[in-house]
Amino acid sequence: MSSSPWSDLPVDIGHLILDRLTEVVEHVRFGATCNHWYVISKQYQHRQRRALPMLLVPSPEAPAKPDLPKLCALSWLGKYHQNFNHPLPFTRFRYCGSSNGWLATQNEDFTLTLLYPFAGQLLTIHLPVLGGPWLARKHDFLTKKLIVSPTSTPDNFTVVAIYGDARKLATIKSGEMSWFRFKKIPDIFYSDIMFYENKIYAVGQNFQMVRLIVHLRPPRFKIIHPGVESVKSNKTFFVESSSSELFLLQKHLRFLPVNQDIREQAMNQGHRDGEEEDYIYARRWTAKEFCVYKLKLDNTGAVVEIIETKSLNGDAFFVGDNESMSFSATCFPECKTNYIYFTDNYIYDDYIEPFGREDVMCYNVEDGSMKSIYSVIPRHRRNMSQPIWIMPQYYHQDKLNEN
Repeated sequence: MSSSPWSDLPVDIGHLILDRLTEVVEHVRFGATCNHWYVISKQYQHRQRRALPMLLVPSPEAPAKPDLPKLCALSWLGKYHQNFNHPLPFTRFRYCGSSNGWLATQNEDFTLTLLYPFAGQLLTIHLPVLGGPWLARKHDFLTKKLIVSPTSTPDNFTVVAIYGDARKLATIKSGEMSWFRFKKIPDIFYSDIMFYENKIYAVGQNFQMVRLIVHLRPPRFKIIHPGVESVKSNKTFFVESSSSELFLLQKHLRFLPVNQDIREQAMNQGHRDGEEEDYIYARRWTAKEFCVYKLKLDNTGAVVEIIETKSLNGDAFFVGDNESMSFSATCFPECKTNYIYFTDNYIYDDYIEPFGREDVMCYNVEDGSMKSIYSVIPRHRRNMSQPIWIMPQYYHQDKLNEN
């Protein structure tokens, strides 16, 4: 039997088809058709980077406590894709990382599970305990952030995490049975981590930056910028721009009063759901502004200059509990130039915010204006996962296609 002519689709025709598919899940499905179409889709992503990330949110039809919890991905066209039917994460349904298409969740026994939902089958990576009972006061927030190396597969991966109330650093590679913690590293409450030009960087809230050397055991570090006492922010992010420049973002928050009626309603809702009593503050944190800096590195990787700027050079940045991402906004009519799209980082770990994690907004770097891009459904505020950006990758599927 002769093969279908579609299996020999010319590359240029395939790219024209992908030009008309604006949804990232459509690109994934295109690449899952056959090996040849997968190669076409992978080449297209590397050259065009056409699809934008999706926002992982609860299904609009999901009740407050579904028997079979489901998530869906909200696209830029306002569509909900119902193909993310894996279990929600453990306590309070929080994901502790979204990196290169992998979602990280901490389990009840302090182990970690990484999920990749874009390969036709649900791929998983199981990681050992990070921390222990001495760090269990808020165990669902033990792992603050987790990133996965860009070329990770279930059999070959590198993972780096920020963990504990002191925001320390740890790493693990495939084949290892336990985490390696970075010893003698300054305790400065690390805020973000990222892979950049085949290296791993971490930044603290006081602007101290370190390069992590994770291929050695025990792992090592090198300080590339000392801390600055006068710098204060509620959250700091690394972002690599679409032109491979390194940016640093400071997110500043403000404390706003909460309407007393809404506060009492939120507390009463928790009691009706049979939860333990949570204290809900009379005020809540919300985003105020971002400060943006461009970093200049020398040949050794040390930071030699920090330049404050009001421009992202035409990019759009996506930050939050995910590993930060950037896209050239000029390629995407749905996306705004020089905007930061951000999700709620849930600054306090010991209470439930009455509005849920609903700081999902975009920030105009040029004029400082903000507007909401997603509204939390009221019945989901207390018991559903926080919105988080997610973007599939193609690297890890190469090995799967060979099998």
